[in-house]
Amino acid sequence: MVVQSLRDGNASRCPAVKNTKTIKFFYPGNTVSLQCKPGSHASHVQWHVNSHPVKNSSVYQIQHNTLLILNASKSDVGRYTCTTVL
Repeated sequence: MVVQSLRDGNASRCPAVKNTKTIKFFYPGNTVSLQCKPGSHASHVQWHVNSHPVKNSSVYQIQHNTLLILNASKSDVGRYTCTTVL
């Protein structure tokens, strides 16, 4: 589901939305980098893993639009999604 603001009631001002699927393979102990491409420079990126919000921690670091999974392990396997909000 995508929710975009219709400021001024004009849907043409909303950025196009792409739904892309990427499969990443990694070696345990490495850092995995996942990038999100927001539809607008004014957008804020939110990351989720298996439908749960991701916050900065000793495992996850969010830098600009990129999610870093530090010292990746088998327990980090999952479905990662990013959404952009204005």
